[in-house]
Amino acid sequence: MRCIQYLTCLAAGLMLFPLSAGPFQMQDSQARGIYFPPPGQSIANQDCREPEAVGMNPEFIARIKERMKGNRWALWRHGYLVFVNGDFNKNTEVASLRKTWHALTVGAAIGQDRIPSVHQQIGVWCEELTGKDAEATWWHVITQTSGFDYP
Repeated sequence: MRCIQYLTCLAAGLMLFPLSAGPFQMQDSQARGIYFPPPGQSIANQDCREPEAVGMNPEFIARIKERMKGNRWALWRHGYLVFVNGDFNKNTEVASLRKTWHALTVGAAIGQDRIPSVHQQIGVWCEELTGKDAEATWWHVITQTSGFDYP
């Protein structure tokens, strides 16, 4: 149930963010492309900024905090860590989160033109697959309907 609440809040935040963040023009350094944080688990590895420094209304964070009561979450904008709530090095039991990560990864690959669509067969990428496994598409992977068994 908490997972559903979390995903609902995440989706609401993603929809509301453009409305409440306010206008912002990207600097040249921010327009260069995708940001990947440096390796390591420490928050000190992140490039942190105040919400106003990245063109975000601080009230937006207050509204998210109210909805996410007691949950761990973080917010980045334009590659800068704006807010952290909770200990991100603590393990947590999650239900069916693999679908979310698969969808995010496949979506990012499509956005970067590395995968043409969710309907591409994954056999193109993994030639050793045979039978119905070779016919599985990225859609099957992100919905976990491909018939693969996970170890």
